[in-house]
Amino acid sequence: MVSEKTILWRQKYASEIQVWQNKIRHLKDLYYQERWTLDKFEMEIVPLIQNQKMREVFTFSKNYIYKRKRGHFRDFMRRIYQEIIDFGVMEPSQLNHAYYAIQKVRSRLKW
Repeated sequence: MVSEKTILWRQKYASEIQVWQNKIRHLKDLYYQERWTLDKFEMEIVPLIQNQKMREVFTFSKNYIYKRKRGHFRDFMRRIYQEIIDFGVMEPSQLNHAYYAIQKVRSRLKW
């Protein structure tokens, strides 16, 4: 469930989200036409992400999803991963929450 704060934030940045969705739509077209692997598709998404913190969150969530098959944190990472692909932006408090949660997991897992 998306919070009201996130909905208002997405409405405020609707133009940037629309530009992002057009870029992703173009990449998905190339993905199907050129028969890319999922890794190639994800490698093409990373340079499109402007925010360094969001790029780190995206990369970690992608890797964590592939390494872990179940768990609450994996579900959390999956939602973040999908939100970045769908919208290209995250509400800043959610991004900070995800970033610090990732830092905590990295320190426990020694990544």
